[in-house]
Formats: sequence, C-alpha cells, structure tokens
Amino acid sequence: MRKILLTAVSVAALTSGNAFAAPAQPSVASNVSTITQTDHDNEATVTQNLGYNGESTVTQNGSHGTATVNQSDADIGPYTLQANFSTIDQRAGSVGATANVTQHNTPDYAKENTSEVHQDGNYATANVDQNGKGNNSDVWQTLYYGNGVEATVNQTGVDNQSLVDQDGDYNTATVNQTGEGNDSWVEQDTLTSDSDAYVDQLGNGNIAHSWQHDSELATTDIYQDGNDNDADAHQDHVYFTEIYVDQYGNNNDSDNFQDDVANSEIDVYQEGDYNYSYAEQEGTHAYGVYNSGIYVTQIGDNNASNATQTHVSNGVIEVYQDGDGNESIASQENVFNTSFGSSYGIYVEQGSDNNYSEATQEFGNDNLIDVVQHEGNGNVSYAYQTGNNHTAYIHQDGTHNWSDVNQSGDGHYASVTQTYGYNISNVTQTGLSNVAIVTQ
Repeated sequence: MRKILLTAVSVAALTSGNAFAAPAQPSVASNVSTITQTDHDNEATVTQNLGYNGESTVTQNGSHGTATVNQSDADIGPYTLQANFSTIDQRAGSVGATANVTQHNTPDYAKENTSEVHQDGNYATANVDQNGKGNNSDVWQTLYYGNGVEATVNQTGVDNQSLVDQDGDYNTATVNQTGEGNDSWVEQDTLTSDSDAYVDQLGNGNIAHSWQHDSELATTDIYQDGNDNDADAHQDHVYFTEIYVDQYGNNNDSDNFQDDVANSEIDVYQEGDYNYSYAEQEGTHAYGVYNSGIYVTQIGDNNASNATQTHVSNGVIEVYQDGDGNESIASQENVFNTSFGSSYGIYVEQGSDNNYSEATQEFGNDNLIDVVQHEGNGNVSYAYQTGNNHTAYIHQDGTHNWSDVNQSGDGHYASVTQTYGYNISNVTQTGLSNVAIVTQ
C-alpha cells in the first residue's frame, strides 16, 4: 500500500502603488498536482488552498484505492480568474474504490469549479461537495457492470451541473442542488436492479432527468422546490419500480414514462400555479402494463394532467385536482382489468370551478370510470368505454355542466348526477343489459 499526502499552499504577495492608480494584480501561484498509483490499497490525499488555477489529477489502477482532493479559492477579489479543477480516475478493476472531492469557491469573483470522477468496478463510492458559482460535477461509475456503487453529489451556488452514470445492480445515486439554474442528469442502465436515484433541487429554473433501464425494485425520487422546474423520469422494462415527483412552486413541468412495466407506479404531486403533469405507462404486445398505477395530485389553479396506459391488465389511473380551471385527460387503451389491489380503472376528482375531465377506456372488460367534479361552473366530462361489464359514474355540482357517456358492449351501467343549474347529459349505450340513470 502506498500513501501520498500532497499539500499546496499559495499566498498572495501584495504590491504597492499609487493610491489613485488601478490596483496591481497580486502574484498568486497556480497549483498543479498529478498522482499515478498502481497496485492495490493505495491512498492519495491532495489539498490545494489559497491559489487559483488549481488542478489535481489522481489516477489509481487497482482495487480498494482511496483518493481525496480538497480545493479552495484564493479569495483575492477581482483577481480570482479561475477556480479549481479535479479529476479522479480509478480504473482497471477498481473494486471498492473511494473518491472524495471537496471544492469551495464562495467569493463573488469566482468562476467555476469542475470535478470528474471515473470509477470502474464493483462497490465503488464517490462523494463530491462543491460550493460556489458555475460548478460542474461528472461521476461515471460504468463498465464491468459496477454493482453496489454509490455516488453522492452536493452542490451549492448558481449554475451548477451534475451528471451521474451508473451500470449494474444495487446502485445508489444522490444529488442535492441548491441555487438557480441547476441541472442534474442521473442515468442507471444495463440491468439496474434494486437501484435508487434521488435528486433534490431548490431554486429557480432547475431541471432533473433520471433514466433507469431493465430495472427491478428500482426507485426514482425527484423533489423540486422553486419556479420553472422541470422533471423527466423514465423507466423501461421494469418490475416493482416507482417514480415519485414532488414539485412546489410555479410553472413546474413533470414528464414521466414507464415502458413494459409490472407492479410499478408513477406518483406525481404538484402544488402551485400552472403545473403540468404527463404520465405514461406503455406496454407492447409482448410486454404489457400489469398491476400498475398512475397517481396524480395537483393543488392550485389552471393545472393540467394527462395520464395514459396502453396494453393494460389490471391498471388504475387516479387523478385529484383541487383548484379552478383544471384539466384532466385519462386514457386506458387495450384494457383487460379484473382487479388491482382494491381498485382498477379510472378515477378523477376535481374541486372548485371551471374544471374539465376526459376519461377513455377501450377494448376491455370489467372497467370502471369514476369522475367527480365539485362546486363549479361550466364543468365538462366525457367518458367512453368499449368492452364488457363497464361502469361509469359521473357526479357534477354547480351550473353549466355537461356530461357525455358513450358505452358499447355488454352489461354496462352508467349513472350521471348533476345538481343545480341547466346541465346537459348525453348517454349512448349499445349491447345487452345496459342501465343508465341520470338525475339533474
């Protein structure tokens, strides 16, 4: 085992001059460190303080290597031209490798810190902590299907960026960003069973993306607090997986996809104004959507939700919207529902005024549509069903409501209740044993 401890300290040398002349630039050293280690159980520690253009490169080939880099800026006012840069490469079967990077760059004149970590092998750990403006962190834990790897990135400041890419099973990626204009990309691919991706963002204009491929028992959890946030989560060929997105603030956008899923769910919660949620669970003829659900909760005004399930067996869509001027579109295509927990089908509940709901089910049996709109003016609800044994409930409170229910098949039952005002209801049923009850 080899241990290397490198400490570089640069101290500013002051120059005298005319009190009325422009201040001269202090002489500040640039720190450069390069460490290369081979064999196993190596340790490298680099500390760079009170300088600018600090650069550290650590390369370790072998298992159970540990690399630690600490960098801080010179804090010399307008003469801090460039912040620190760190690269850690732990390759060639670096099983059990650990990389720790800390970069602090707080003055107003600091430019940007950059940290890159590359780890190949199982049970690797990367920790990155950045403080300042324009920080960038890249963590790559790929190749050889790195099982059991962990990456943790914490960024504080403005215009931070983080990219984490992991291959293999039992992996964990955690990204915390605080500030404005943050961007996080987490991708776990190539058999990412029992892997978790967490992204926390606080500030304005944040964007988070998470992608999990061929996943089983995988979880994506994205939390955003601020304005103009965007979250995009995608899971394909997944079993027993979850996507959770919570957004607080204005103008948030959430797009979530699950392809060829079983026993999985998408859960979206948005609170604020002008929120939009698109959730899709899509199956193919060979691989469908089985025992899975989409759950959307929106609180505020002018919210929009679009939830879609295709090639569904025992699927459920639940949408709850509380506020004025909300819109909900829910669709199940190629549906064959019997039961999913205690419920299956489509459930939509909207509160306050001027809400719009459209629910559609096609090619299925034992399907259910339940739409409730409370205390509002000008609410509109559509329901369309094809197949056998369908049931549709439409309940609307307020005035100027309009409900359209169209059913085709056997054994349908439709009940529409509209109270107060001049409501309009159109119910069309074809087949056998259909019952329609409308109360206005």
